Amino acid sequence: MSFRLLRLLLIALIGGVALWSAHPQAAEANGERCFAETGQCISGSIRTYWERNGGIPVFGFPTTPVTYEVVEGQLLTVQWFERDRLEIQPDGQVTTGRLGVRLLELIGTPWQYGAREAADAGCVAFGETGHRVCGAFATYWQRNGGVKRFGVPITGAYTTTVNGRSLTVQYFERRRFELHGNNSVLLGLLGNEVRTLSQQAYVIPSANPLTDAIQASGTRLYAGGKPFEVRGINYLRVSGSDPVKCWTLQFGADPNCTWDINAMRQDFYRLHAYGINTIRIFLNYYVFGGSVPIYEADGSKGVALQHLEEFITVANQEGLYVMPVLLAKYPQEQFGAAHYDHAFKDHVIPLLHGFVGNPGIIAWDLFNEPDIGSPIDLRCWDWDNANYSGCFPLVVERQIFLATLADVVRANDPTHLRTIAMAFAKSHVEPREAPLRIADMVDMYTFHYYDDSPYDSGRYKNHWYYGQGFPYDLHRSVRELHAIGQSKPIVITEIGFPTDPRDGTRNVSELQRDLQRSRTILRQSDVAGMMIWPFQDDYAHMLSSLYP
Repeated sequence: MSFRLLRLLLIALIGGVALWSAHPQAAEANGERCFAETGQCISGSIRTYWERNGGIPVFGFPTTPVTYEVVEGQLLTVQWFERDRLEIQPDGQVTTGRLGVRLLELIGTPWQYGAREAADAGCVAFGETGHRVCGAFATYWQRNGGVKRFGVPITGAYTTTVNGRSLTVQYFERRRFELHGNNSVLLGLLGNEVRTLSQQAYVIPSANPLTDAIQASGTRLYAGGKPFEVRGINYLRVSGSDPVKCWTLQFGADPNCTWDINAMRQDFYRLHAYGINTIRIFLNYYVFGGSVPIYEADGSKGVALQHLEEFITVANQEGLYVMPVLLAKYPQEQFGAAHYDHAFKDHVIPLLHGFVGNPGIIAWDLFNEPDIGSPIDLRCWDWDNANYSGCFPLVVERQIFLATLADVVRANDPTHLRTIAMAFAKSHVEPREAPLRIADMVDMYTFHYYDDSPYDSGRYKNHWYYGQGFPYDLHRSVRELHAIGQSKPIVITEIGFPTDPRDGTRNVSELQRDLQRSRTILRQSDVAGMMIWPFQDDYAHMLSSLYP
């Protein structure tokens, strides 16, 4: 236990920070006020609200920087404190979080409507919840902000153990009142408690890819019947290899890409140690059937298939599930029916047959970003470009191809989930005028999120999502998928932020900050996980603090 945490716990045990005077180490530069006790600062409208409404006795010290979180379905700017969470609403107003309600949910005892007790002397009754507040709690509630500050009571007063002490407490929408010595009322450390319990809710059981198959139920994934969160990364090549000579795995088909399974095993071991449980790989159409047969003329397995089997086995042994992407590098002009036989019989079906029932494959990703039609026509970068009529025929042709592909995969391997990784979340249902929908072809929704990086591609800023930037576009994309109403899991299979000096958007610290923000927002948005796109070569830059 850290000295800082021990100190805070000791303070709570002797009656809470409301009983002692604070001497914050104020750093007033740039409007910030910083506190050595937690190493955090407050500024702007949150600082103003904190200072005007009670400071440390009411809110405690700040425990996080300002960040983004999903609160009751809305993406808000928030900052956590020992006793509270301050939220900046869309209209700019600062409010306190409904942490009383949330804590009761987290401990499995959501509030119940009360017995509508009468407002006796010294008590205030609330028809909204059927509870009343009396005595010292009523006095404190009335004198310190009432409904606006604390909300209405959602339990009666009762005795429980708080930090090892037996106390009388009562929960309100936003707070927990605690009765301490001399009939003094203190506010519980709900900020700390809710954050801790929320993090514990995402401590998922370990899963064994050698035995625990992945299944979907509603919006969640399960491994061997236990909850499973995808904590993934796109595995492009062996660590330390030259991306110019070998940008991605070729499974022995390219002499420039040395096949070194021992080096891969070391990568897998390191990734698992960082908390990664899934890797996504691309199966080049030309390597697997497009140019080189998957099986030899005598029926034996070709080199690429042997290496793929070895790769998946070793990854599974090191605790990693694998999501293979079919038809990588597939020729963009060959979506017509005349090409089905070659694509499906020479590439897809032979690959599927070797892995039917293999628990270490999380799902088949049937095609990567089919909604990007720019290789055919730059105007169809987003296939839902209503400003150019030539994009719609492209959409229809591709959707028919993908629907046929989904049926082929289901017929030949009914044991694994199917998904199609869309560049844009909205492409699962758009264009609305199209005869088919990607959403109806898959068992889980997958899409990619980038902002206006990398530096050499203004396409993102001009076309990617909705123009609000990170994290608002990410949150909106997820909400639109949930709004389809099919109750399927959502996984972001590519999310990443460059730190190339030429980009100028983020440094490594900001990369880690935004990956953590993405993780938190997606969890709060009922998303089944995410997979990082490795703009960085060093795993530590991306993963060191992501899944502690």
